[in-house]
Amino acid sequence: MSQQSVESFKKFVKKHPSLIKEVRNGRRNWKELYEEWYILGEQDEVWDVYKEKEGGNSSSDERLGFFGKLRQVDFDQVQKNISDMKGLVGNIQELIRDFKPKQKPPTAPRMMYQSPFTYNRPRR
Repeated sequence: MSQQSVESFKKFVKKHPSLIKEVRNGRRNWKELYEEWYILGEQDEVWDVYKEKEGGNSSSDERLGFFGKLRQVDFDQVQKNISDMKGLVGNIQELIRDFKPKQKPPTAPRMMYQSPFTYNRPRR
């Protein structure tokens, strides 16, 4: 494996982004792909399946990563799910309140009364 062939393979993979998915999903491994690429060459029709489709949004969405995925989110559905969760939490809180033992309201501590007069003092 020469450094030049490795660099060429990296460029090839960038042109065929579906290969990355194949490796990440565990269907293929990099060594196997490199050996096939080295033996068959870039022009073999076996690679046509993995080529980047022109004009598709999916490849640009993949490059954008998080923001590409965010574009696919149905925010109306997210809002509905949040509302459902709020209702569920409210119901759970009500159940807890019903089963929680009733507590007496706290009372203020009593103060000891001390006489302002000195005749209550014990004698010596």
